[in-house]
Amino acid sequence: MTGKIACFAFLLLGASALRADVFNFSFSGNTVSASGTVTATDVVPGVYTITSISGTQNGVSFSMTGSGNTLVYNGGSATGTFDLMIKGVGMDVLSFAGNTYSETGATGANSGTNFRMASVPEASTASLLLAMGLGVWILARKFPSRKRSGS
Repeated sequence: MTGKIACFAFLLLGASALRADVFNFSFSGNTVSASGTVTATDVVPGVYTITSISGTQNGVSFSMTGSGNTLVYNGGSATGTFDLMIKGVGMDVLSFAGNTYSETGATGANSGTNFRMASVPEASTASLLLAMGLGVWILARKFPSRKRSGS
């Protein structure tokens, strides 16, 4: 029985370590309106390495450039810097902390106090845990433990 519990714990820990976190963000100012999605992996709790960024700014698509973009996210508050390539325009650097942001680069300089970021809940997590729990239960029923008789 101890082996089954250890196997179940290993599966739970492995499932949480392999998932990527997804965040939606938006910001707008006098001359800019943008929204997008960030996919990242958790380095330590609350600190993420960004693997991809995509979205639109004033109707034009953008994506992440380079590597090393990081994000610190704690509930509804985020801090970080994104290097963005805006299609047909050029590169911009977006820096943000809490609800304030500044953007500099090919689109000029913009700043404001209406940056928003939110974590997107992963719908498959609960179903994955339920399926793993059901599998362990079925295995436990199918292979009952062998009890030794005291002779």
